[in-house]
Amino acid sequence: MSLRIPVFFFPIERDEVPENLDDWQSAMSIVGDRLESRDKYGLRTSISRNWWYQHAIGLICKGLAIEGLEFIDSEIACLDREELESAAIALDRVVQETRDGIPCLGPEIDKEGTIRWLHYYWVEGEYKPYSAETMGKAFEESQPAYDIDVAADVGYESVVGFYAFLKTLRAAVAEALSQNKSLLYVQPQP
Repeated sequence: MSLRIPVFFFPIERDEVPENLDDWQSAMSIVGDRLESRDKYGLRTSISRNWWYQHAIGLICKGLAIEGLEFIDSEIACLDREELESAAIALDRVVQETRDGIPCLGPEIDKEGTIRWLHYYWVEGEYKPYSAETMGKAFEESQPAYDIDVAADVGYESVVGFYAFLKTLRAAVAEALSQNKSLLYVQPQP
């Protein structure tokens, strides 16, 4: 069974962070309060099937030995300035390494579905690799947004959605840093 559950992330003053961050439910009231005014609060939402954007970024980081984005697999995380600076560096590196295509990450990682669908598309009964030109085009087409909800799980649209998530997360990190705030990241569980 696959799930389409949103992930929320936004800059937040440290004194507004819920005291108990044991699980995602502890932050849902503050998320709910901000949903109607996304722009004002910098609230971003991303929906992908079974959190595949986050899984793909985690695999890319593992394959390329990039540290600083471990929080994307967390149910809930609140990043302080040092963690945000580390995340910004890591996101910049992920962007640099993937903007023209996902590099080979090793046989164990490359066989994972989330990475396979960033390497290949299915046409006329066979897998065909994306060209660097196509991946570059998808990167250029993608834009950071307050709400990312790409229905496609495979194919070109899914690649654009992946890059949009990457750019959106980077924009949220930059916004939190520029406002001298923390970043609250909430990944609700089924």
